[in-house]
Amino acid sequence: LHQLKLQAHALEALVEARTRELAEANEALRNQSLTDPLTGLRNRRYLGVCMPEDLAQVNRAQHRAAALSGDRFAMNIDLLFIMVDMDHFKEVNDTYGHHAGDLVLQQLSDILRVATRDTDTLIRWGGEEFLVVGRNVARHEAGQLAERIRTSIEEHPFDIGDGVTLRKSCSLGFTFFPF
Repeated sequence: LHQLKLQAHALEALVEARTRELAEANEALRNQSLTDPLTGLRNRRYLGVCMPEDLAQVNRAQHRAAALSGDRFAMNIDLLFIMVDMDHFKEVNDTYGHHAGDLVLQQLSDILRVATRDTDTLIRWGGEEFLVVGRNVARHEAGQLAERIRTSIEEHPFDIGDGVTLRKSCSLGFTFFPF
């Protein structure tokens, strides 16, 4: 009986270890499915998975603020969406090749990481389009963030290898939730 109990405990420990390993592997796969492999940023699929919870959280905060009769649009409780589109990106691929375009996109993702807050989510929307999702934002601060992103891109010398650098610009627009 003692031997059977020891074997049962060993088997339980093995099952627990394998269950943990499986959960970690599943989480890694989930993260991989939500991440753009080129830039390391989140992808469009991430929005479908995570945005409903964010929207619900903002709606709850808005209702609480309205109940307190405060100026809820001056509070840091909104979501900010900034769409960033690199101008004339096709020319990079056509002139210098897709590897150069990939290098530009990787550097652009680094610029966005530096220009935004740690709490913001950066999403590669597609091609050369990126979406910044800012949480807990006051509406009057959005223009400053958008301008910081724009100037950071404009001032960056994009290194595409072989001693060649490019200057790029971007177009961007932003809106808030609640709309």
